[in-house]
Amino acid sequence: MHPHDPIQRSVYLPLSTLDKCAICQKTQGLHLCSSCNERIYCSPNCQKADWTNHKLHCGKTEKIDLATFYPFLAGLSEQSHLNPNKPNPPALAHKILNSPNPYCPITPSTYLSLPPSKYSRDNASKFLLLGPEIHPILGGGAEWWPTADSDKVRSKLMRRIVRSGYALPILTAICISILAEIYTTTSGKTLSCSCPNPNADKEGKEGGIRKRLRYRSSPIADFGIAIGSASVTSQDRLTYKFSKDNTILPGQDPTEHYWIYFSTIRGEEVHLDTFMFTHNMCLMVATSPYMPPGSMAVLPEYVPAAFEDRLHRKLTPDLRKERTRFSVLRDEGLHEAVRNSLEGFYDSDVTKIESFMSKILSHPATSPTGTPRTLTPTESNLCLSLATQNCDCFPWAIAYPHNRWKKWPDSERIRMGIEQDPGELDYLDEDSEDWNRYMKRAIKKAKGRTFSRDELGELYKEWREKKELETGREL
Repeated sequence: MHPHDPIQRSVYLPLSTLDKCAICQKTQGLHLCSSCNERIYCSPNCQKADWTNHKLHCGKTEKIDLATFYPFLAGLSEQSHLNPNKPNPPALAHKILNSPNPYCPITPSTYLSLPPSKYSRDNASKFLLLGPEIHPILGGGAEWWPTADSDKVRSKLMRRIVRSGYALPILTAICISILAEIYTTTSGKTLSCSCPNPNADKEGKEGGIRKRLRYRSSPIADFGIAIGSASVTSQDRLTYKFSKDNTILPGQDPTEHYWIYFSTIRGEEVHLDTFMFTHNMCLMVATSPYMPPGSMAVLPEYVPAAFEDRLHRKLTPDLRKERTRFSVLRDEGLHEAVRNSLEGFYDSDVTKIESFMSKILSHPATSPTGTPRTLTPTESNLCLSLATQNCDCFPWAIAYPHNRWKKWPDSERIRMGIEQDPGELDYLDEDSEDWNRYMKRAIKKAKGRTFSRDELGELYKEWREKKELETGREL
């Protein structure tokens, strides 16, 4: 694609740190301008003294809370797996000859050893023995896996396979769309952007409305891709073995795990992980009302989303260990890449996006072996297609006049759950909400301290026994 008089965007960076007053340079008692979150003051007197200058740039900032917005991002991740540029998993095009059912015993017919890794102590993996080729449309059916314990077990394994792989291009595309659709908006009387603001208000005032992400009361100062290791047991790790020649095809590697990080101006971290489902860590969030009607026709009712914030860190043990991270918000190459995103991505933009992903893959901390990997054309094409697709979805969620994000449930009313083996979603909302309430009461009783993994296990066992006694059903 070649540029022809493009309408260009500019990225407007938020403040990176809450460091000093804009007027007197004091470093104590600091607060942000409540309207724009773009200026730091130490007192009302300094803020009043700066108003003559600041009012030219202030304007209104609509602050989108990640705690209520993340289901939309999870929906973007889920629909990425349905994009035609993502290759079909080979495991869905071959008949499964063994019986890798949940809780199957560790035997040579269902488990194999993997090469050692410095980031993993457990090198065993459940494997699928792949036999004759079948038509991909049969993947997930009885002909694909005849020995499954049930249709629900078969369905869940299929979804674990579909939701695996290509984490880097998928998450990069989501971050690029956030950069393009949120951080190119601005407000105030003086603009450097050479295009009309798509968020201009109904009166058509110059500058319109600036939109920014926040977590609780703190604006997001940075976001991007984090890489590390996920804690995954051997029974939840998938590998594929072809019966024809005993070739081993690795599944998604938990020692090279990707997620999105968000950092606030006050240094607090929030993480969104949508790639643990393939490892049978099935934290889920409802897709309605967060996705456009066309997407809802193909997306399931619940999609994977582990949203880790301050409450989550108190309730659950840390399942990831970060090794390195790469900022999207503050990457100058990506600022250039989104300049033309109103009309699409040109060849020069694609080069910058590829350069960003190549930088990640060539970093020694990315790969569990420390060996750099080359970005493939498939990954590049997928990222470009998804970035375009995601940018098309954002206006439906955040643009004037609908501003649908303002009507979405607050964080206390988001429908969440955990999909247990063998895949039933029965009682998902009711049980998950009851478990969340039980944990919150326990935390309050413990005066907010963080629980260890063993303590959480005992707490869950206590809740489950109580729930089974009350309902008369087994959880």
